[in-house]
Amino acid sequence: MFVVWLFFVPAVPAEKKLSPPRQVDFSGYYSCVGVQNGKEYRAIVMVDRLAKDKDAHIIAWSMRGVSFTGIGFIKEGKFICGWSGSNMRGIGIYSFGTEGSKRDKTLSGEILALPGDGTTYRETWKFLRPLEKVDD
Repeated sequence: MFVVWLFFVPAVPAEKKLSPPRQVDFSGYYSCVGVQNGKEYRAIVMVDRLAKDKDAHIIAWSMRGVSFTGIGFIKEGKFICGWSGSNMRGIGIYSFGTEGSKRDKTLSGEILALPGDGTTYRETWKFLRPLEKVDD
């Protein structure tokens, strides 16, 4: 006589497939206001999306005749970027502003620059106008 033991193992649910995040295109020109060492600075920021199906963007800042360029991406609702220019380089992390439930294309965040003492500085970008369209 044979005895057969049956063990029931509950099925482990397959990993839940997450839909890809909605791509955010915030290309355009922005006015930038920040405070560093107690002094306000202003810049114009140009943001351009690298590809229609990606959340990667190139960035260019122009401030008092000095230019900075960078690249960034969107992760978990934040825009994260690195930049360099002149004798400085740094990183930034920005949150998207909202006006009710509609995005208002305002970003606010903090930057960390080198050379520096490790202090982060606040910046706010306000949308000015879209980029000019270029025919392919």
